[in-house]
Amino acid sequence: METHSWVANNNFAAVEQHAPRGAASSIRAYCPQIKNHQLSWWVTFFNIKNMFELIDTELKLNSDKFKANKLQKYFKTGNGEYGEGDIFLGLSLDFLNQTAKKYKDIEFKDIKKLLKSKYHEERTFALIILVKLYKNKKTDKKKIVDFYLNNLATINNWDLVDMSCYKILGD
Repeated sequence: METHSWVANNNFAAVEQHAPRGAASSIRAYCPQIKNHQLSWWVTFFNIKNMFELIDTELKLNSDKFKANKLQKYFKTGNGEYGEGDIFLGLSLDFLNQTAKKYKDIEFKDIKKLLKSKYHEERTFALIILVKLYKNKKTDKKKIVDFYLNNLATINNWDLVDMSCYKILGD
C-alpha cells in the first residue's frame, strides 16, 4: 500500500496541510474518535488522494445493501424501466444532507466526478452540494447554472431533477 509523503509523519497538522483540501477535517468530523496518530493510517488505508475519493469512501462505508435493494425496486432500475442501470448504495437523503455540510470547500472537478458516478446517491450528493453553493450569497450563480446545464445528461432521474432544477434554474 502506498504511503503518501503527507501521511508519513503521523501528524494531524501535516495531513491537514498536505491532504486534499478538507480531507483531515472531514475525516475528523466523520470519525471523531480517530486520534492524531491514527488519522494518517485511515487516509493511507483508503488510499485517499482527493476530495472525490474521500466522499466516495465515506458514502460507501455507510452503504446499506438492504436499503439499496429496496431503492433499486422503487426507482424501477430493471431492463427497459425508466431508471435502468441506476445502482444504489442505500443511503438516506437525510444522511446525504448532513454529510454534505462537511464538504463546503469541494471543487467543481470533484462535483463533476460525483455527477458522473454510477451510484445514484453520489449524483444526489453532488446536486445537494450544488444547491447549497447556489444558495450561498458569495457564489457566482451563473457559473453554477452553466455547470448544471453542461451536466444535464447525468441528472437522469425524476428525483434528481425534482431536488435541484427549480432551486438552480428556477431562481
